[in-house]
Amino acid sequence: MRALVLTRKGEARRAFELRELPDPKPADDEVLIETEFSGVNFADVMARLGLYPDAPPLPCVLGYEVVGTIRSLGNQVGILRPDLQVGQRVVALTRFGGYASMACPKAIVVFEISKDTDGAEATAMATQGATAYLAAEECARLQAGDRVLIHAAAGGVGLFLVQLAQRRECQVIATAGSEEKLDLLRKQFAVDLAINYRRESFVKKIRSFANSKTPIDVVFDSIGGSVYHQSRQLLAPLGRMVSLGVAEMTSSSPFRGIRAAWSALQFGWIHPLTLLDRSQSLTGLNVLRVADLQPGKLQKAFVEIQSLVRKGDLQPFVGASFPIREVGAAHELLASRQSVGKIALRW
Repeated sequence: MRALVLTRKGEARRAFELRELPDPKPADDEVLIETEFSGVNFADVMARLGLYPDAPPLPCVLGYEVVGTIRSLGNQVGILRPDLQVGQRVVALTRFGGYASMACPKAIVVFEISKDTDGAEATAMATQGATAYLAAEECARLQAGDRVLIHAAAGGVGLFLVQLAQRRECQVIATAGSEEKLDLLRKQFAVDLAINYRRESFVKKIRSFANSKTPIDVVFDSIGGSVYHQSRQLLAPLGRMVSLGVAEMTSSSPFRGIRAAWSALQFGWIHPLTLLDRSQSLTGLNVLRVADLQPGKLQKAFVEIQSLVRKGDLQPFVGASFPIREVGAAHELLASRQSVGKIALRW
């Protein structure tokens, strides 16, 4: 098989090598898939920069989801997942190993898709869609009337969160880092308020908009650092905050370690007594950990997302897909925080 092997940390265009590796063989509970598309996620960027503790040692193959066709089944798959068959077109979640022309995910996180499903959109439904569903439905438990703040709302997870919040009849306040992204959020997704967090204080803007010092019921934050700290100041009593990532900690500069440390300090000091006094909750969501320890919840999340997409209640949004040899460009686009929606690699 062919695989994009991460051979060094740092600059995206020098970090990967396209290599020929032996075809994998599925374990008893795994499925062998011939890959059409591999998804690109922010965790991949973190791993490339040496900032993701769960990443395997170098050299390694990154990647959290693939779309393709089942070529063989492990010996126990017929018992564990009798619905899976050779020849089915599927999307699957991988615990690394997704940047390859063949992949062996666990059968429990393999899901059939139709022959006419757009492959790049299917990668979006897998990690981004399932993450958004778990964040909105399991962590935050959105309710009608909630005022919801979504940071990086034009990203892959963010656009799903916008739609899930609107489906629950919430008021949606979205932040993004460019006017193009804000136009998308206003015109195509009709958010209630869109803010360029790089040009203006989102805290002041929201307090003025809502005429309240603590107007937010739910925050979804994938930026971290100072953005996380400032967002906490907006939480109302019974407010819920879900941390989905730490984009602020990423950098390709030689000083990325210093920047990451400084960003970590910017989160601020959090003590349980403060949460008790304010009647608030803070939650983190690491989908890789959920996949490892509670795969059934991840399976349910994907099934629900796919159902909502089929009904037309949700729309996956793909910003770009790249041929595999341009993996460096895909990483650069995602790390620049200029991308919109999902980014995928085509095999």
